[in-house]
Amino acid sequence: PLSCYFSFLVFRRLTGNHLISFFFALLYAFSPYHLAHLGQLSLASIQFFPLIILAFLKIREKPTLKRALFLGLTVALSFLTDLYYGYFSLLLLSFLFSFDLLFNFKGGQRLWSGIKAVPYYLVSVITAALLSLPFLYPLLATRLKNIDLGLPLTTGLDDLIVHTARPWDYFLPALTHPWLGAAAAWFKDWLESNRGSYWFYLPHTTEAVIYLGFAVSLLALSAIVYFCLRRRKDPASYWVPVFFATALLLFLISLPPDIYLGKNNEHHIILLSFRLHQLFPMFRAYVRLGVLVLLLF
Repeated sequence: PLSCYFSFLVFRRLTGNHLISFFFALLYAFSPYHLAHLGQLSLASIQFFPLIILAFLKIREKPTLKRALFLGLTVALSFLTDLYYGYFSLLLLSFLFSFDLLFNFKGGQRLWSGIKAVPYYLVSVITAALLSLPFLYPLLATRLKNIDLGLPLTTGLDDLIVHTARPWDYFLPALTHPWLGAAAAWFKDWLESNRGSYWFYLPHTTEAVIYLGFAVSLLALSAIVYFCLRRRKDPASYWVPVFFATALLLFLISLPPDIYLGKNNEHHIILLSFRLHQLFPMFRAYVRLGVLVLLLF
């Protein structure tokens, strides 16, 4: 219920339409990712992501200390719910803020208003740290102790490969889907046959259930078309490219750590998940970013 209600608040603030916002909220609350993780309470708690976006939008509209503290509280709750979700919340806010400034680089007053909000975002980060660190300290202490003992923070790159998304995961229904499951199983077998790259191997575990669905894909396309037609008439359309760019970057981070291209695989390209894994080796399940891609699309 909370994921539906909080996402409804975000969509209502952006669209101003109660009926459309309710429909969008249902798509998020009853997404395949959410349903697949109902047995894992921490991962099923996706309600704080829309609340974080709502708090971000409020600060962007009118920065106040109260709103900054509220954003810090929501980020802290996200950390305390699941360490991954807290980490993803920081990525989300960083990208939203960066793209907001980027698209307003020549925006005059709007750019200045974004810069003025920077101290309030810092207050939010400090608040989140103060609220969450006392509870996260035992976990962090264990991590630091493992470093002193020379123990690895993660099981290695193979684990990262398994727990990252393939592009078709976003468009392939779960194998247990009542109507499309058989077609998804056929496509999975066809994709994995006679292909050497792990990009074509689909673990299709519960983690990889990030199917966006036809409705979300069509709505994302409609939003892009609407932005192109109404970007100068409707102020709310400003957030379409910001959200889309953030979703695209999170999508790229969710992909495997590297890829080989060329006839003889002579081109080796390192991708974003590998770089983040080097910085934060304790995080490897970037496939979970699919829930944020769904929300922002």
